[in-house]
Amino acid sequence: MAPLTLRMSCEAKGGKRISVCLQTKVKTLIMPLYHYFQKLIESVEASSEITNQGKDDAGFFKPTRAILLQQLNMLKDLHGKPMAKPMLKTAWKFVVEHVPPEMLVMTSAEKAALKKLLD
Repeated sequence: MAPLTLRMSCEAKGGKRISVCLQTKVKTLIMPLYHYFQKLIESVEASSEITNQGKDDAGFFKPTRAILLQQLNMLKDLHGKPMAKPMLKTAWKFVVEHVPPEMLVMTSAEKAALKKLLD
């Protein structure tokens, strides 16, 4: 985990300056995944391959693009929450089934973060 420092200062009554320095630890694996999922959302929105004209195994209408965007937004929003792990695994399985492999390319840092998230 990398340290995060927040510095704030303000002027109090009587012209005195008050400064506060806050330092905490932040998980460095969260940010690469956030940007990765955001990039995937943008790719799906711009794609002409992924549409809402899908059908499920029984032949019923399935709005694939809408469901895919919901799953990607859930991954983006909840990937830092440990209690959401089962939902994230299900969402990632759906994403892998419906997104073309060329859109799923990721860096080694993103791979490591995703592996840690899903294990």
